[in-house]
Amino acid sequence: MRPVQLESSGTQDAPTHHDDFEDVFRAHHERLVRLAGLLCGNAAMAEDAVAEVFARLYRRWQPGAIEDVDAYLRRAVVNEIGGEFRRRARRRGRPISTVTTATSTEDAVTERDRVWEAMLRLPARQRAVLVLRYFDDASQARVAEILEMPTGTVKSTTARGLDGLRRILEGNDDGD
Repeated sequence: MRPVQLESSGTQDAPTHHDDFEDVFRAHHERLVRLAGLLCGNAAMAEDAVAEVFARLYRRWQPGAIEDVDAYLRRAVVNEIGGEFRRRARRRGRPISTVTTATSTEDAVTERDRVWEAMLRLPARQRAVLVLRYFDDASQARVAEILEMPTGTVKSTTARGLDGLRRILEGNDDGD
């Protein structure tokens, strides 16, 4: 049984469990939504996936229980997108676009959309590795840590993902 503190100084010296969780949420939410969006290609589904990850974490939250919260949360988002959210995104989602006007048809925007569409056609594991490596700027070692796989697997998955992306963009993709 835990001892109960009967006296209170009127101020809160240490943050509560709830406050610690809020700090984690504030520190990671935006980056996780970006990661999820890059993985599934749909802003609403990205928000839903991250909300689901945080909701599950909140139910079990114990400050200090997770050694690397950043890696844990990224892995959870990748896994969440790899499940139901990825299937839904492929069926009806559209790539995330930061362009809000229909009149913007610059070559750069067109090319970016073409790359995102190609990324969504890659297998989930390859897409996760490429997003973490090149869009989230994580090292091979960090990607290996986040996805809990050997560094060699990160290297080979990166190579296969880049080859697949190149084939899709060149129009030489046999799948579809």
